[in-house]
Amino acid sequence: DALPRYQPLLYGRKLNNVTITGDNGTLDGDGVVWWRRWLTEPLYGRPHLIEFELSQGIVLRNVTLLNPGFWTVHFWRCEYVTIQFLTILVVPWDPPVRPTNTDGVNPDSSKHVLIEDSYFQT
Repeated sequence: DALPRYQPLLYGRKLNNVTITGDNGTLDGDGVVWWRRWLTEPLYGRPHLIEFELSQGIVLRNVTLLNPGFWTVHFWRCEYVTIQFLTILVVPWDPPVRPTNTDGVNPDSSKHVLIEDSYFQT
């Protein structure tokens, strides 16, 4: 990224054959904290919930991701990524706090990416 940002909850760089799976377990990014700060103070970029860079053989299956500070899942220059049965939820908040740029999955400059049987409410 061009803008420095806070570290994601889960991050990996130059990794091979990583699987994140669960019995629909939940990772909560506590996004409301970041959305409030974004409105009230100068802030470096908000964190992604999960981010992988320059990695291959990534599997994300049967988990729920909740309230990211920024993009939920970001893959940058990754290959052979599989996403299945992923649920992404962004809970609505009362104005003026609102989720901003809480994209679901961003396969940025990546190839051989499969996303199927998933639900995104962002």
